[in-house]
Amino acid sequence: MPPKTVIKLTVGSIKATVDGRPYTLDAAPFIKPEVNRTLVPVRFVAETLGARVD
Repeated sequence: MPPKTVIKLTVGSIKATVDGRPYTLDAAPFIKPEVNRTLVPVRFVAETLGARVD
């Protein structure tokens, strides 16, 4: 089994870490209370997990 990748994002912050390494996001995650959802920068998460995004 491959090792797990740990991505840490903080609501309202453009700072993130991946396996302890710091990154700066283009957009901060935020909570949209009227629909009870948390939105995150999907490209960053997807590419970190190895996906190719066009």
